[in-house]
Amino acid sequence: MFGMDNRASILSSSLLIENSVSSFLSLLLDIKDKENSISFGNNTRALSFRAKVNLLLDMNVIDKKEDNWKLEKFMEIRNQFIHNIEASTFEKCFSYLTGVQNKLLTEYPQDSTLVLEEQLKKATSKLTSECLGIAQKIFKRTLEIKISEAYRIALSSVAMASKDAIEELQAKAEYSFDNNKISVSEYRDLLEKKLRDYEGKEFDLTKFNITFK
Repeated sequence: MFGMDNRASILSSSLLIENSVSSFLSLLLDIKDKENSISFGNNTRALSFRAKVNLLLDMNVIDKKEDNWKLEKFMEIRNQFIHNIEASTFEKCFSYLTGVQNKLLTEYPQDSTLVLEEQLKKATSKLTSECLGIAQKIFKRTLEIKISEAYRIALSSVAMASKDAIEELQAKAEYSFDNNKISVSEYRDLLEKKLRDYEGKEFDLTKFNITFK
């Protein structure tokens, strides 16, 4: 009567996609406790799915054109099935969404011999599958960003440790009036100490005229 099978299918996929997006954003933003987070937890103050997608767009994690419209249309379909009691079938659901039916069937062409309900159902299934694929892409991009971030932090700490070790040894050599009196072993030992001191710290190397690629 209420099209519960249609609603359940869309809801289960929606929960998976939304939870994935929240998890990836929490990781990107270093939010340790997602479940109790104001922005990503299960509370009335949490960000809407639209707001989360906007964050991903601002962070260049997803494509501003293709990924955005797919997630947007999927959520519009989801909202009709979840909140509109009249949207018990795909035909009825799309009747409340201006232009979405034509857009979806253009993007995902179906066998014209099928009844419209079946065409829309299959096209929506394809859209859902691609949105799940976007969630996987977000995960991959999240890992790339976190790895890149860790690499940058490691490089900056090594560069800073090397800079400080050299300057300290140069000062020592100048004090002893012998600019060439810097042993390799002494530099190595001091560098290792500096690396331990700076481990996990990030430095703005532009302030110290240190650059690296």
